Amino acid sequence: MTRRTRTSIAYILAISLALVTLVPFLPLAVLTARDGDGAARWLGEEDFDLVLSDVRMPGLDGMALQRRAMADRLPQPAILMRAFGSAETAVDALRNGVFSILTYPVTDGQLVNEITRACARKRHGEARLKATERRTS
Repeated sequence: MTRRTRTSIAYILAISLALVTLVPFLPLAVLTARDGDGAARWLGEEDFDLVLSDVRMPGLDGMALQRRAMADRLPQPAILMRAFGSAETAVDALRNGVFSILTYPVTDGQLVNEITRACARKRHGEARLKATERRTS
């Protein structure tokens, strides 16, 4: 698994067009996948700060992609986006480790807020893990 060198830029795997319009305005490096199957391949090869995915998409859907990431113990948070859905679907997503589930239409502000929160949580978790490793070595 490779890791891109960066300072404060978030490295995001996107399987949603919603992020494309925001990329020029945010400190993000975004890799886009055409579908869930392509995203699953990238998850095995790169270390992302975040996965942004639609729930429904060609190939592997967003929930199946998240389940695969959880089974492989991949540490990045996921934000799923959907056009509609039940509360049961949202609860299932959160139980499967999804950081947040957003319903279209999503404003730029909502998306930026969720991306910022998810990346901050991942960095906080990484810092805690490093501190624990230092204490035990």
